Amino acid sequence: MYLVSNTNLTGGKERYDRRIIRTREGAGVENAVVFTGTITGEDKLGALQDSDCFILPSYSENFGMAVVEAMYFKLPVVVTESVGIAPMIKEHNAGIVIEKDTHALKNAILEIMQKGEASHRMGAAGKKLVEEEFMMPRIADKWIEAYHSLSSGSVSS
Repeated sequence: MYLVSNTNLTGGKERYDRRIIRTREGAGVENAVVFTGTITGEDKLGALQDSDCFILPSYSENFGMAVVEAMYFKLPVVVTESVGIAPMIKEHNAGIVIEKDTHALKNAILEIMQKGEASHRMGAAGKKLVEEEFMMPRIADKWIEAYHSLSSGSVSS
């Protein structure tokens, strides 16, 4: 079972919604893919705990907090290169970064699902990345570092 959290399906872009639903039906996976809409709280935690991977194909994503949440649950991720966190995913081998292409997406999903131990290593690398870069103590250290850098007039990149 694959869960697809697509907020468009809860209203809004009806033409897009119909296209996605037709694609699912055309692929013969209407019983295996569930469009959840936005999920939060315990439902979201349960979905992440029960998942095997996390996929975010996006034309434009400024960062991708949902990806960070998925990596925290040791899920290997597949993202398009336009997702803001994509360079870190690639650098830390936490998943697969692809171009915006349906064939690349299909191949990446199949690769994740077939790799077994390698997929588990990606998931572990993602969890480590989250713990080292995105947990509150590390974020606070970065803010303090930035503050000192700005207050001393020596901005570093």
